[in-house]
Amino acid sequence: MRRSEREIKDTGEIEAVIRQAQVCRVAFAAGDSPYIVPVSFGYQDSCLYFHSAPEGRKMDILRLNPRVCFEKAAALNIITGHYGADPYDFSEEELAGVSVVRIEIESMTGKKAGY
Repeated sequence: MRRSEREIKDTGEIEAVIRQAQVCRVAFAAGDSPYIVPVSFGYQDSCLYFHSAPEGRKMDILRLNPRVCFEKAAALNIITGHYGADPYDFSEEELAGVSVVRIEIESMTGKKAGY
């Protein structure tokens, strides 16, 4: 980081920023082209969760990455819980119509600036 005095090194401080965020922008590598998309998300146990339609560019790109895993009802409750909703018992039909992605975070860095 160029301005090391602004670096956030404390994981708890970074997690506080994540918990307050309303949107997560995820960057995907699609060959030699970047693809960045804002997603509704949840965060728990050092993992980000987001949902998606089962088909589309985002899922096509993710299917090329063998480190992505799919969990549904529990992850959807993590996502909706991030926005204050109570746990919900999803029907089989609701679960069949959505994909959920879990991203295991290997490292986190942050930067703060005069807030």
